[in-house]
Amino acid sequence: MTRGVAGAKQGTLAFFLGGEAGAIERAMPVLQALGDTFIHVGPLGHGHSAKLISNVLSYGTVALVNEALMLGARAGLDASRLLEALGQGAPSKALESFGPRIAAGDYEPARVTIDHVCDHMMLLQALAAQTVPPVPVLAAAQALYRLLQMQGAGDRDMSAVAQLWRSAEKPSA
Repeated sequence: MTRGVAGAKQGTLAFFLGGEAGAIERAMPVLQALGDTFIHVGPLGHGHSAKLISNVLSYGTVALVNEALMLGARAGLDASRLLEALGQGAPSKALESFGPRIAAGDYEPARVTIDHVCDHMMLLQALAAQTVPPVPVLAAAQALYRLLQMQGAGDRDMSAVAQLWRSAEKPSA
């Protein structure tokens, strides 16, 4: 399932379902009480794989949102104005949900911890190793979050990936 705590509170969770159609049909009365979107992605286990892929797409996008905002800040752009511009030119859920936190340097309370991100990225790397050639973009995002985890920030929100840029010394001209 996806859409987080807000989706759970509102009963608007989205489910990625794996399994036999008959089993899913029997579960629908319960699922409909919790959510409003149901996507049957294939046999048993495929729902879990789809959710991992969805999560890692989000984590990688948050890392990229951070990089774009920090690059803009280093170029002298006002972070809130850049965030507004990016929302019009390159909108995304990650930009909408985590961009304001990154721009403000406000990572609390944690919504998705770096430890959680690292766990999911390891699981997806294992899936990728069984099914596809190397996944270098995933590996790069994973390295960023692992670095933060090794620095003791595992319990912080994943938007704290901005710490890597904020703590780096600005190059002299």
